[in-house]
Amino acid sequence: MELFEKQTSEEILLDDEVHNEIEHPDHYCVGQYECIKIIKALELSYLMGSAFAYVWRAGRKGGPEDKKKDLRKAIYYLQEELGQL
Repeated sequence: MELFEKQTSEEILLDDEVHNEIEHPDHYCVGQYECIKIIKALELSYLMGSAFAYVWRAGRKGGPEDKKKDLRKAIYYLQEELGQL
C-alpha cells in the first residue's frame, strides 16, 4: 500500500508476540494491524497521531459514553493541530 512505503508489510503487521495491555492493548489492534505502527508509518505529528489513535479506538474500549469521550478527545487534538497552522 502507498501509505506504508517507508516500512515493509512485516514491520506494519503485528509481531508474533502475545498481546498485552502495556505493549499491545486490544483496543489499539484491529486484525493484524496496530495503531501505533500505522501512526509511525505515516509519520504523523504528536497531535495528528493522538487524534488518529482516539478515532481508531473509539467504540473499541468501553461503552457508548467512552466512544463519545474518545471522539471528543480526537476533536480536541485536531483543533490544536488547526491552531498551529
